[in-house]
Amino acid sequence: MMLDVEKDTKWNTQDYTTNLSIPPKLLSSLREHSLFQRTGDEAFLHQLACSMHLRNYSPQDVIIREGEPAKAMFFLLRGSVSVCSADYERVYAILKQGSCFGEIGILYSMPRTATVIANDKCTVAVLMAEDVSTLLPRFPQVEQMLRYEAEERLALLKKSQQQFNSSGGRIKTRKPSFERNVEFFVRTSTYERLRKISFFKDSPEEFLHQISLCVQPRQYMPNVLIIRKGDIGTELFFIIEGTVEVVIPSTTDVVVARLSAGDSFGETTVLLGTPRAANVRTITNLEVYVLNRKDFLDVCQNYPELQQHYKRLAESVLQEYNKRVKVSEESHVMPDKLQALGASLLGYVATFLDFSGLVRLAAVSKKYRCFLQNNKNLLHQVDLSPYNNHMTDAVLMRAVVFAGDRTQDLNLSHCFHLTDEAIKVISETMPNLKSLNINSCWNVTDKGLLHLSSNCPRLTSLDLSNCRKITNKGLTALIQSKAAEGFDGLTYLSLSYCKHLSSLTMSALATYCSGSLEYLNLQRCTGVSTKDFEALSNVNFSALHTVILSDCSFLQDPAIIALVKAAPNLERLSLSFCCSLSDASLEAVTMLKHLVELDASYCCSAVSDTSIYMLLQAHKYAPLSLNIRGCFRVTDQGLKPTLDKEVQLDYLNISQCPNILSQTKRVLADIYVDKISI
Repeated sequence: MMLDVEKDTKWNTQDYTTNLSIPPKLLSSLREHSLFQRTGDEAFLHQLACSMHLRNYSPQDVIIREGEPAKAMFFLLRGSVSVCSADYERVYAILKQGSCFGEIGILYSMPRTATVIANDKCTVAVLMAEDVSTLLPRFPQVEQMLRYEAEERLALLKKSQQQFNSSGGRIKTRKPSFERNVEFFVRTSTYERLRKISFFKDSPEEFLHQISLCVQPRQYMPNVLIIRKGDIGTELFFIIEGTVEVVIPSTTDVVVARLSAGDSFGETTVLLGTPRAANVRTITNLEVYVLNRKDFLDVCQNYPELQQHYKRLAESVLQEYNKRVKVSEESHVMPDKLQALGASLLGYVATFLDFSGLVRLAAVSKKYRCFLQNNKNLLHQVDLSPYNNHMTDAVLMRAVVFAGDRTQDLNLSHCFHLTDEAIKVISETMPNLKSLNINSCWNVTDKGLLHLSSNCPRLTSLDLSNCRKITNKGLTALIQSKAAEGFDGLTYLSLSYCKHLSSLTMSALATYCSGSLEYLNLQRCTGVSTKDFEALSNVNFSALHTVILSDCSFLQDPAIIALVKAAPNLERLSLSFCCSLSDASLEAVTMLKHLVELDASYCCSAVSDTSIYMLLQAHKYAPLSLNIRGCFRVTDQGLKPTLDKEVQLDYLNISQCPNILSQTKRVLADIYVDKISI
């Protein structure tokens, strides 16, 4: 399967008759597709477009099925499709408007290598195999170019499959086989890539085509030694993406050159027969094309002048290298600039790097890696949430080992691939953990919490939001084990959307965390009932300053009354969408003398003129942030203290309150300016 790629190729713009029935997006897609980049024939593209047929597909329709014979190629004009496995379980790629797929199959009569299904309503332009075979003989130059391009892509596909099936040891890949193959087709063609290599500057097309059929794609991880000085090599390397350094091996490892995309290395050994002149090692992830000496010389036999040109080029490269070596030997060797800072100052600089930056610094050398791994002042806080899409158990394990027992605050928010196995490794490697955020780590269960209870007694802040498999068993075990070992109770606990929690959890919090708990989020915890709150009325949560009860539409007034009694020092309270409450709840809230923020949005029955008036009167001298959005019972009368400027609010939200007059809203807007939403 292929995606279209963007190019800056200039097309001939002769005055061909414009066919208004041809969708402009189709012509644009044809021009930009790498299969047609080397043709540059506008007449051919118009004829090609005229041979196509439009088809419409509904969501979930199968357009191509894996294993079927190829009879057509497709250009996506509207919508998107998924390239997936035959059982639909794994999606390899999402192709969007302007993409092309199926062309290799019709040019080489290959069966389909994947299934393609429509994600939404799709319109595609279909080109049948027989139309291609009829059209191409009329454009022989185009046919040759297309055959070249397809032949190169097919060769690359087969070689990449062979590599991924047999890779191991020194060659590492970062992506699954099929995904990597899709990526090869998304990018520039082999020919176009080689054309950008300085070594092949001004080489004839036929020669580059033959070379394209011989190269082997290969990938290396950072800090890998590719070439060793003194070895007799048989491979020539062309850098497609990434950076390497050319090093004179010695006690100081002098770097004489850095090479990146468009450069090559290994040519002196291949063309001159000399041993490798230096070490070459990767700095970043590296993608190269590798050309075997025998294959290169076989192609060059048909181009004797080119062979002499490349030999002269290799000689000049060797001369330039020898000059650099001589200069480096004569020059005073300066110490590493970062090492010159000293351990203390270097450690201070490293504290300003995020986790990704520290990992990249560690990849520079073993010396840096050792320094970073042993510096006790680093990695106290580790935030891996920016990499959530790639954070699997295996990836996390490497990160955790790198950070070690120094980490006290770990953020894994939305790392949805993680399982209990990852939590086990965290608990065993990070015993000093105080704060853990596993918000939306859906696969974590009670088993993971039991690992934490055994190995992380210092944990005081825990975010389990959207961990919907958590039950009373895991959470109560964690809370009780901390108390049994004499450690402080939880101070921060977020349990939003943990619907399997009930009275057992509330009882454990009352017994073991009443003196420590400062923040509690029970949003949409449908298993916690009004009776569970009533049981707290005789417990003193003296430190509790924030409670989130949003979407707890089942809670009734006694729950709020009990909460106010149990947590008299509450400062922030959210009752948004608590639709079963009445004025009695807000009357109870007026007893909270330290309240600075109340969200009562969409609490239709709980918010009236009477309750709002009482609340405002109770906070005449304590600024309050008040959200009563969507409370239809509130009128101008309830807001009288604000209109009379008896109360000065920090913020007021009265949007979607239909019974507050527009004139009143304008008056309040003049009073509160940028501190009001109307």
